Amino acid sequence: MKLGTRWGFGSAPPTAVPIGIHAAISEAEAAAGPAGEGSSWTLTWLEGRPIATLDDGTTVTIDGGIPRISTVDGEDDADAW
Repeated sequence: MKLGTRWGFGSAPPTAVPIGIHAAISEAEAAAGPAGEGSSWTLTWLEGRPIATLDDGTTVTIDGGIPRISTVDGEDDADAW
């Protein structure tokens, strides 16, 4: 079993967060800009896949080995890192 974790927006992800989604998390934070300040990320696992969710509902996960960013408005960045 893998345990999740939480960390603050703009902070380096903890070691529990797979390195493969770090760049996508940084990209999501850049897109959020100042609106994301004061919020937090939550890492959970679903069927062995990491899912990082920002308080605003933005998610970063890996799909077919490719990091994906999804926002609350339904926009999916298919070209994410």
